[in-house]
Amino acid sequence: MVWALFGSAVHNILEHGKDEHHLVEQRLFSEVDGWTISGAIDLQEVEEDGIIISDYKVTGAWSVMNEKDDWHNQLNIYAWLVEKVKKEPVKKLQIVAIIRDWASRDAEKENYPSAPVAVIDIPLWTMEQRQKFIEDRIRMHSEAFFESETEGDLPPCSTTDMWEKPTTYAVKKEGGVRAKSVHFSKEDADNALPEKGYFIEVRNGERT
Repeated sequence: MVWALFGSAVHNILEHGKDEHHLVEQRLFSEVDGWTISGAIDLQEVEEDGIIISDYKVTGAWSVMNEKDDWHNQLNIYAWLVEKVKKEPVKKLQIVAIIRDWASRDAEKENYPSAPVAVIDIPLWTMEQRQKFIEDRIRMHSEAFFESETEGDLPPCSTTDMWEKPTTYAVKKEGGVRAKSVHFSKEDADNALPEKGYFIEVRNGERT
């Protein structure tokens, strides 16, 4: 609840701090094959040579360290909408991550974010790549909708579709609360386990 309110506060700050070169939470619509594509873009910075699209996320350090494909998909759909609807070029995509569980003591760890706010550049696909991605997703939804309406067999969801987090292995000190290190394989955790006073906690994956 607190972090949901914090996310809303971030958007209020953006709204009050905007000027003629910044568009906040503009919602755009377009249509493909009879389906409406819509997106509300957190921030558009309008510059002479193109638009910078930023999406603000209150998230965990794990998500920043293991960048999500969904972020790439979402922001490239935004880029598609801007260029399709507004006929203006997009030159850059970025996530502004506000890391709710950031800890200074972990900042020196490999791949751990160095500050509680991280700006992450997202690769900008070509217009052809964006168009194909959108058309493929519409086709998948259309096929699933047809199967549902005709009592057919729905296709299985992938781990990506279900936002599945993998099982991890935390090396923890006996009686301690925080992990000394977290690993994606039991073998890596075994190699990092000190001889005495520590154990491995298995953190089972889940489908978000």
